[in-house]
Order: sequence, then structure tokens, then C-alpha cells
Amino acid sequence: PSCKSSQLQPYLQYQGSYPTSCSVYQHLNPRHISSRSKHYHKLINKFLKFITKYRLNLILGGDIHPNPGPLTSDTHTPSTCNLSYKPTINRPTNSLLVCHLNIRSINNKVHELHALLDVHSPEILCLSETWLKPNTKDNEVLPPGYNIHRLDRASRKGGGVAVLYKSELNVTIDVIQPPQINNSEILATKLQLNKNTCINIICMYIPPGNNISTFEDILHWLSCHYPQE
Repeated sequence: PSCKSSQLQPYLQYQGSYPTSCSVYQHLNPRHISSRSKHYHKLINKFLKFITKYRLNLILGGDIHPNPGPLTSDTHTPSTCNLSYKPTINRPTNSLLVCHLNIRSINNKVHELHALLDVHSPEILCLSETWLKPNTKDNEVLPPGYNIHRLDRASRKGGGVAVLYKSELNVTIDVIQPPQINNSEILATKLQLNKNTCINIICMYIPPGNNISTFEDILHWLSCHYPQE
């Protein structure tokens, strides 16, 4: 059946049964529309036919609010809805998860960083291209339960490396730091597992413009500094 334009209320506010077809859309005749817009006219007609065919079942089903608005403490609280995803893989209790991420600025990805740490819970996370400056405080980027060792690039934009680790771990900065070869940025840390055992964790960033010789020079220094480790 046909209908008048006054009968066409916005579908979010429409309370009755939706018409199967409407002559009100006949004014969208292609001959009154530029040839460039005919394609969009066809798409609009297809969309309208789809809506009238299924009669807006989703909207009129009664279980979808037309304007839910922002979530409030009355409708969504951490105690009633936990959106945190946890991986299904069971890790051994004595395992050590060490990850690396080229983050390209922590400042604009703080929430994503916190989510990554919450979901995967790595003991140690090495970050390159942190883009942090010396005046950025650790607590501005760290979630609870983690500490950080940083090597910020102060002279120009970009760069920087960091090692994040769980607070209960004994991670210290190595006394002898690698040389910053060809503007590379290297942060050497040690994880003390027990009295006699430690793990060297080295996070480095080699900026564009370098070649394989820079990497070879870094590996040579590391092999000389840690000859038996």
C-alpha cells in the first residue's frame, strides 16, 4: 500500500507496522537526478526495499532502545560487567613471558598498552620507539603492577626504548651500557632470577638509514661484553 509523507516518521520513533512500499519515494525519479547521482539513487532504493521488506524487526523487536545514550554507573559497573579478555592458553607457573613491541609513541597508546599488559600479562615487555621525553613521568604511562627502565631520546623527535617489568621481579640496569652506535638506542638490563642466575635483557632500536654493519658492530660489542653468557 501507498502512504503519505506525513506518515513517514523517523524509523527510530516509529511505533506502528512499517509499510511494505511507499509512493512518497517516487519523487526520486532518475530523470530528475543528474546522471552522476543515478548510482546513489539505486542504492537508496535498494536500502529502502530492504527496510520495508524486513519491517525494521531489529528496532521494533522491543529489546533495542532507540537512544541508549552513554553508559552510567547504574547500567554498567565493573562489578556487573567484565569486558576484560583473558587468553585461554594455560601458562606454566614457572614460565617467563618476554615480549617486544615497536609501539611508535606510548603517549597516544596508553590505554592500548594497559590492555595488552592486562590480557597477556607478560613478565617483561620491551618497547622500541617510545617517543617519550625526559619530562614524562613513569606513572603517566605505566599501569599498576609494573615498573619501567627507560632510555629516552632527548635531542630530536621519535626513538627511545624501554623495558617494562612486573614489580615483583628484580630487574636492574646494567652498569656498563652499550655504546649508541650510529644513533642506535640500546638499553641493557639484567633480570636476577636467584642468587646465582640472571638473564640479560637488551632492548635496542636501530633507526632507518643504517645498514647491516651497524647491527654487526652491536653484536660484536655484546659478544665481548657477555663472553660467557
